Amino acid sequence: MSEVKKGEKHPLYGKHLSLETRKRMSEANKGKHNKGKPRSLETRKKISEAHKGKHHSEETRRKMVLAWRRRKQKLA
Repeated sequence: MSEVKKGEKHPLYGKHLSLETRKRMSEANKGKHNKGKPRSLETRKKISEAHKGKHHSEETRRKMVLAWRRRKQKLA
């Protein structure tokens, strides 16, 4: 979450929503996420094709190596 909207800066901070409002928000958000639901073979192939040919930049690769080294040191 963005630092701009955390804690006291969030528009709903300290406000109490009515049961009716919470129910409406719940209904509006139902079916909008795919948590834990397996992707079909067709979807996985589409995602795979979309990512083929992409490469990480030198800067990103350097960051990945550093992160890997830190992780390796923690385990040792």
